[in-house]
Amino acid sequence: MKALQVYCSDAYGCMLWDLGSPEAESFFKCWNTNVKFVFGLPRTTYTYLVEGHFAKGTESLRNQIYVRYSSFYRKLITSPSKEVRILARMVRYDPRSVTCKNLSLLNIKSSLNNVYMYSRIWLKEALASQEVPIEERWRLCFLDSLLLLKYEKMRRFESIVDICAMIESLCST
Repeated sequence: MKALQVYCSDAYGCMLWDLGSPEAESFFKCWNTNVKFVFGLPRTTYTYLVEGHFAKGTESLRNQIYVRYSSFYRKLITSPSKEVRILARMVRYDPRSVTCKNLSLLNIKSSLNNVYMYSRIWLKEALASQEVPIEERWRLCFLDSLLLLKYEKMRRFESIVDICAMIESLCST
């Protein structure tokens, strides 16, 4: 029992989660919320603005966990322990197991079969990250300008109420 507690507390502890569960979704959303806080954006900001503009070039927490899960499973099936290898292959095909659910989810999200057979780089490229739709890109220059103006006004201790209202409108309507 103590070994399981130690195992769950390390970096691979989340590998035991059902990655399609509401709890995992909540965990993934916290990353986007923190990006919003960093940029001083309203919590109602569209995800495509967060991932496609403000955090562009940074891998989302969701995709980081997906790639790590694939690597985690690959380590299980190549383990020096024969028992671990057998058990990992057994749960891979048992639809009641979290492992099977997670690997199926990754196959769907990446449009690949047997995601654990691909390298981390290949899987990263296959996993979609949200881009700002072409018809919504007009928002970006306005948002950048308004955020810059907001920070300048804050530095001078001026009112930012009107600017915040405009930013909120651009981010969520």
